[in-house]
Order: sequence, then C-alpha cells, then structure tokens
Amino acid sequence: MNLHYTPITGDSWLWIKNRVPVLAVEDSCGIVAVKAGRIYVGACVMDTWTPNSVTCTFVIENPMVLRGGFLNACCSYIFEERGRNLAYVQVAENNPKSLKFVKHIGFEEKCRLENTFKDGVGCVILELKKENCKYLLDEVA
Repeated sequence: MNLHYTPITGDSWLWIKNRVPVLAVEDSCGIVAVKAGRIYVGACVMDTWTPNSVTCTFVIENPMVLRGGFLNACCSYIFEERGRNLAYVQVAENNPKSLKFVKHIGFEEKCRLENTFKDGVGCVILELKKENCKYLLDEVA
C-alpha cells in the first residue's frame, strides 16, 4: 500500500470524528495515513501532552496501513521528534478488538477504571515505553 503521512487538518478531523468520539483540544495534533492522494486509511490523534508523555487515539480504517510504516511514523513523532518517553491509550473494556491491537503493538495494561465510558463500561489504560517500542525508525533498519 503506497502511503504518505500528513498532520491532522480540518478535512482529516472530520474523517476521524466520523469514526471515533474524539474531541480536538488545545494540544491535539497527530498523523494521518493517506493513500492515493486523498483516501484516509489511518490516524493517530495525540493530546494531553506532558513533559514526558502523551495520550493517543488510533483510528485504523484499513489494517494494511500497519504494514506501510504507520506505526513507525507515529512512534518516531512521539518519541524522537517530540522527545516523550511514554505513550498512553484508553480503551473501553468492552472493546476486545482494540485491546488486542494495542497490546499487540506493545502497549501494556497499567490500570482499569470503572464506569468511565458509561455506566457498566470501564476504561483500560495502557502504556508504551520508549525503551520497549519496536517501531522506532532507527531500530527497524
């Protein structure tokens, strides 16, 4: 899959918001994977930046984006360009597909919070440490 990566813009925000309930906040930014010029196939929204960490939301429209260097681009941006050491994701505990995905790419479960998505549906917070990230570009070569 021939992809290129661009920062999130107005058009891509609309695409993202039609797929996941994410809000653009003051420090929101991220990367969008685009194929064939204008077809969005993946995104990583990043916000809640601290001096050492960031919280991410992944949107994967086509799983082939994972073979096209998308995770390398996201991790390089977080850990190398922005100099953070930790990335976090929050996943609804009733979403086993997303939990399996983020664990597969290296995130480790840190804790669970009850009733955060709605009554009866809690949140799983997972963490990826820079030193454990297998997608950094300089380590892939």
